[in-house]
Amino acid sequence: MQIQNIKSSNTFTSRNNPIPTEAFISSLGKITMGEASAEDITPVAKLIRQSEMRSFKLRNFYGSNAAEAKEFYKQINKNSWLKDIKVYLNKVLSKPDGNSSLLVAKNEEGKVVGYATMESLDGVDPKIGVIENIYLDFYHTNSNLGHYLLYKIAQTAKGQFSDIVTQSPYIGGHHIYSEFGFRQLPSSSKAVRILNTKYNCGEDYDGWLRKNLNYYI
Repeated sequence: MQIQNIKSSNTFTSRNNPIPTEAFISSLGKITMGEASAEDITPVAKLIRQSEMRSFKLRNFYGSNAAEAKEFYKQINKNSWLKDIKVYLNKVLSKPDGNSSLLVAKNEEGKVVGYATMESLDGVDPKIGVIENIYLDFYHTNSNLGHYLLYKIAQTAKGQFSDIVTQSPYIGGHHIYSEFGFRQLPSSSKAVRILNTKYNCGEDYDGWLRKNLNYYI
């Protein structure tokens, strides 16, 4: 994969750890990857909504309450949901510490086909960055694009945080994360206690870690 750096002047994320824009040829064709601009917020929000709606179907459409879940699904105000996601993204990216990031991947037509988000936790010590999500357009989930999104956003943020944590399950099992230098957070660590409080995951630290978290060395 040959990487070509591209100048970009319309980004608004990662003031302290800017992510260079790159272009490369992959099995998906030409992909351009870099920080989001304001115009990327809506397509990223649509990908998040698509992911959440698919997850809702998988969790609820095949159980004993399937009929009730399907009726609830029909009543979801999709436009309102989209607005809420956009508000959330802008709130994360406007944090005053300048460490939050939104990395987007676009195809040859300029369509956003994947993204990764990095959020800095407020007012905590040690300083923790959380890779909140890595998500790909449905047609690209079998590619290696998600792996490169993980690698790129983690490498760029290295040095800005004491711990870089990921809770995104969309790009594969724990062996994928291990290949990029992640390992399991010890349940006794201070970072786990901080994250446990933030995400209200109860006392089952080990079960929560096995399901959700690794950290970057």
